[in-house]
This record gives sequence, structure tokens and C-alpha cells, in this order.
Amino acid sequence: MIINKSIPGFLVIVISALCASPDVYLNFYDSATVNDTIVKIGDIAEVTGTDCKDKILFIKGIEVGEAAPVGYSRFLNSNDAMRRVMRGGKTGNVRCNCENKRLTVKTGFKEKTIGDFEQDIIKYVKDRIAWNAEDYTLAVINMNEKWKILNKPFDIEISGLNDKYSKGNINLKLVVIQSTKKYPVGVSCKISVCTPVVVTNSTVSRKSKFNETNCSIEKRDITNFNYIPYTKLSDVCNKTASRTVSPGTIIHEKIIAKTLDIERDEQVQVIVNNGRVKISMSALAREAGCCGDKIWVENEMTHKLLKVKIVEPGRVVLMQGEETL
Repeated sequence: MIINKSIPGFLVIVISALCASPDVYLNFYDSATVNDTIVKIGDIAEVTGTDCKDKILFIKGIEVGEAAPVGYSRFLNSNDAMRRVMRGGKTGNVRCNCENKRLTVKTGFKEKTIGDFEQDIIKYVKDRIAWNAEDYTLAVINMNEKWKILNKPFDIEISGLNDKYSKGNINLKLVVIQSTKKYPVGVSCKISVCTPVVVTNSTVSRKSKFNETNCSIEKRDITNFNYIPYTKLSDVCNKTASRTVSPGTIIHEKIIAKTLDIERDEQVQVIVNNGRVKISMSALAREAGCCGDKIWVENEMTHKLLKVKIVEPGRVVLMQGEETL
């Protein structure tokens, strides 16, 4: 029987070599492009290994730093990246192709314009505007304005239309959302409105009544009109003109005289709130006014003048500081 004494030594060498061989090997690139806000090992290195698929996936997902802003680059060091990999001792035996290697990592991007979102803007306005579809047009002014976003899927949000009767120049806000990153941009629009409104056919004198004879419905461009016009004859009929109105005037609320809720010398009920106690007394109005107005009334017994606020026809509330009746 022949015994080869060299075999045990050979086995030791083989076993040692096997033990020393890495489970996972990282081959760092010279440069890389990412399409995210963070850089991971899988973005900057080829990760290979045998019989350790889960470990490779884990290592590829390890974050090594923030990405540069879209369209810009930053530098990373392979030693720093390896320290991130080895942190916590969960990755086992890992080796890389080089040490102290400087990598250029560029953040990819795609360019978008306001015009790319024109249909989204039109739909946003249509869903919120109160004008009839045939009575207004929307024009996006800064269609060609550009900005950069990450080269990956995104969602958008549009806001800024706070008045359902908006017209003229308006500013909206469009935000592109990609994970935690948001890219806001201003959208300049103009809403042109040409709609049927109530106009006068003839001169209407101050304190005269509007009616179907001196008023009619006409379609007018009110884009630059500073008031909300009346659109139905029934809304103005038998209302009083607050001033003399010339023919062809669009009727709005400033032209209509307010209907007084309390007339001068009218008897009113004064409500006095004193904690949990509520007192009511009669008084004479020394001024006329509408709900919300502050007027003077006279206590019919003491003839003292009191400052009150009109809350409804015939009823007022004593203002603070008017404790003595």
C-alpha cells in the first residue's frame, strides 16, 4: 500500500483557497447613471456570486448616498461604498475589483414642458369652473417653459383655481411627483369669457326699477369685467337702481340698491347678551341699514343712544362697550 504524504497538504491548500474565495464579488464601474434620488450598490457595480441570489439582491439594494440633482453628477469612492456593504457584518465574504476608485455618478433626467400637460390643465379647469363650456376658452400662456425631472414614472397635481367664476389672467401650480421628490412649476393661463348677461336697453334713472322692458339678455365679453354680472332677468326685475344707468350697461350688484332691513325711525328689538342671561328691549332706529351694518338706536325710556349691529330685519344686537341701557 502506497501512501502519498503530499495529499493532506494539498487538501489544506485547496480548502484554504475555497475558504478565502469570496461569496460575492463587486466590479465597480468607472461611471454610472442613476434615475433616482439615491445611489445604490447595484447602480455603481456589477454584483456577482454563486449560490447566493438573496445575498446579491440584498447587496445591490444597499444605499451609498444621495444622487446629484437631475442632470448633474457627483463622485463616489469605492472604499466608502465597501464600508457601507460591510457595515453590520450581514454580507459575509465580499470582495471588489479595486480600492480607492473614484466613480462618476450622473443623475439621469428627461425634459418636460408645460405644453406636455396642456390636456391635464384643461381638464382641471373644466372640472372646477362654473362657466358653461361654450362660454369660455382657456389659453396656457407659458406652453414652452421647460424643466427637468428624473427619467422615471411620475404623478402630477394641479391646484390654484380657487374661484369657480375665475376669468382673465390666472396662475395655477403644477407639481410633478416622483417618490419623495416634487418638482413644482407655475402655469400662466388666461380664461376668456363671453356669456349671456343682463344689460340695459334704455336709461334707468336712480331709484327706478329694472324690468323686462328696460333690460334684456345679451352675450358679452366679460373677461376684463371687474364684477360678477347678473345672467337672468328674473334676478334684476323689480330691483332698484342705486344710480342712473346708461343704455348698454351690464348690470351687477353694485348697480342694484341694497334692500334695507331696518328703516330710520323704525321700532326694533335690541338683544343684550350678558353671560347666560339674554335681555330684549325696544328701541327706535336712528339710522337705516342692512344686515351686518352698525347703526345707532335710541332707548325709548332713557333716550340714550346705543351702538348696535343689525342681525336680521327688526332685530339688532348691542355692541360691546354699550353696557348701560
